[in-house]
Amino acid sequence: MKMLWAAPDGAILEDSRRAALGRSGNEVREPRPEELSPLPAGAVLQYLPARTARGLGRRGSVESGKGYAVAAMLPNGWARTLLPAYEAPPGVAPLPFFGYTAVALRGDEMLVAAIQTEENYRWSPFQYGTPDLPDLVARRLAEQPDNRLLTHHAHCALDYGCYNAQNVFYRRWEGAVAVSAACNAKCRGCISLQPEDMPPSPQDRLDFVPTVGEIVEIGVPHLESADAILSFGQGCEGEPLLKADLIAASIREIRKATSRGTIHLNTNASAPKAVARLIDAGLQSIRVSLNTVTSERYAAYYVPQKYAFADVEETVRICRAAGLQIALNLLFFPGLNDLEDELDALEQFIARHRVDQVQMRNLNIDPDLYLASQPPLVGRAVGIPEMVRRLRKVCAVGNATPGIARAIQE
Repeated sequence: MKMLWAAPDGAILEDSRRAALGRSGNEVREPRPEELSPLPAGAVLQYLPARTARGLGRRGSVESGKGYAVAAMLPNGWARTLLPAYEAPPGVAPLPFFGYTAVALRGDEMLVAAIQTEENYRWSPFQYGTPDLPDLVARRLAEQPDNRLLTHHAHCALDYGCYNAQNVFYRRWEGAVAVSAACNAKCRGCISLQPEDMPPSPQDRLDFVPTVGEIVEIGVPHLESADAILSFGQGCEGEPLLKADLIAASIREIRKATSRGTIHLNTNASAPKAVARLIDAGLQSIRVSLNTVTSERYAAYYVPQKYAFADVEETVRICRAAGLQIALNLLFFPGLNDLEDELDALEQFIARHRVDQVQMRNLNIDPDLYLASQPPLVGRAVGIPEMVRRLRKVCAVGNATPGIARAIQE
């Protein structure tokens, strides 16, 4: 397999002298066959500015080639197995907040270091951004011109291509409801708010608090569709639990109008008592975002404000006792989450709380920036394919919210 590199004009070229390499944590190595797949539909190739591609030379040594390193961004349902291998000069500016995946060339076939974890037509790229979407958005905004939340999600749907926001206008499947402009964590890879000395966040954060009426206007018609999920907590906001009273009041009003569909929450699970109030109001499903189940690594990434990982685990315990669907939104990183100690701890957490599903999410962050904030990596990494195999022995593995997911079975 040959290394790929990019010219300054963005052209992607083959390096005939060097074999492809990938990166697992801090280790640069050749990809294993089970770590590679043909480049899937919907993947986007990109080059990494100021970072030189690295490959395996003919004498078996790691060499820096000419030109920039090349990476891929993956569509939903694909989990990366290796990061791109590159050399970055000292003091280089961090990469934007995307998920960078190693690529290679085998003959004329482009390969990506990734495995498919789920096949679900509802999350296929071809279901979104259809030619009729702008008209659907315009029509819905004309029906509810004073709904600020609907206007906000129109921006997310058309400008950012957010699937959950688009589903509000398609009136199907999992639809977005953002509620919180504030957050109680300072995540290193936050996609809606970053300090001035960091790359800009790829999305604008919600800058107002919607009313119960605005939420109900979106929620009731959405839940009337088949397989509908009304999803509080989106990438364009802070932490929804900071507005738990607003969510609880909205759930109660929605349930006065319809009993259909599933009411779901995406959250950092930092406030167990607030989640208990939402369960009393009618919450049915929860997805807990985390990068690990070990408290030191969790705190290094989330930088929690006035809560700790123990609160996250207590929230999961409360949800299990109440019978909710529980998914973990695992922001995983090759070479860290598949370390033997990390994986053992995750398996024990899943078994202890009878978690229904782990959603494998490629962590969108500059790899060097992330590792610089983390405690040292210690031990052996088993590889992402082996990690997925082990997790499937204790729960479902996929990418979609519980209730509408169909995980690929081996």
